[in-house]
Amino acid sequence: MNNTNVKIFGERNTSTNAIGQVLKNNCKVTLLPSTARDLDKLFTMKRTTLEKIGISQGTIEKWIDSYFKNASPLFTWKHAATTFSDIGAFRNCHTVFCVRDPASWLLGLYKRPYHILCDKEQSFEDFLKRPWHPVARDRIGSEALAPTDLYNLKIRSYLSLISQLKARGYSYSIINFEEFAIDQDNSTSSLRKSLESRSSSFKPLETSTKDKNKNSNYYKIYYGKEMWRQEISGKSMDAIRKSIDWEACKGIGYSIGQSLRKAV
Repeated sequence: MNNTNVKIFGERNTSTNAIGQVLKNNCKVTLLPSTARDLDKLFTMKRTTLEKIGISQGTIEKWIDSYFKNASPLFTWKHAATTFSDIGAFRNCHTVFCVRDPASWLLGLYKRPYHILCDKEQSFEDFLKRPWHPVARDRIGSEALAPTDLYNLKIRSYLSLISQLKARGYSYSIINFEEFAIDQDNSTSSLRKSLESRSSSFKPLETSTKDKNKNSNYYKIYYGKEMWRQEISGKSMDAIRKSIDWEACKGIGYSIGQSLRKAV
């Protein structure tokens, strides 16, 4: 049996890299390109050169955008909105959507604001009010929007594509970030049943793809005990409650009561 093509979508900080690595470790898959690095083996060297000669971050982001201009849906940036006029390209691949609790995701974006085009706010409360300037490869236009609206737009786009995939009988999976952090094996078991296994025993990812000082046990404890809730004030939780599209969240397995409950 040939490797199954897999296309992964997910906002920043939703374990897209880690989930991809777990699939490669355990299944016979071909991960379709989803970053500029995937499309150009010399990308890292080129970017380092641009940074060394003082090219601005905004200009570098526009250069990265050019890799995805007019790209096929299968070669679209992994963090992009998934609104496509024709989804026929997904016929022969398994599409994976990586999702995360909205409050947890917003805190993650505050800590790791990838592709931010302005200075980072000092407090999480101020960050929630600060306009986020999307890059072109986000595929949501150029107008600045609140981080909560960035989340809402991406989740709605996933639900739209999922509805289309269902209608055509194309295969897909939704992977919950928190469940993956707590139990990589169980959270991906249903997905892996759709693919051909490499071995009978599960091979977890032990080390973080972003922080080599953190391992799988750290994430099990941090997300298993929901320690992240202690970092969000009641005022910030209230702002999130008012701004998130909770109806859309239901479609990916999150409810307002679950997301905004107090830390224990």
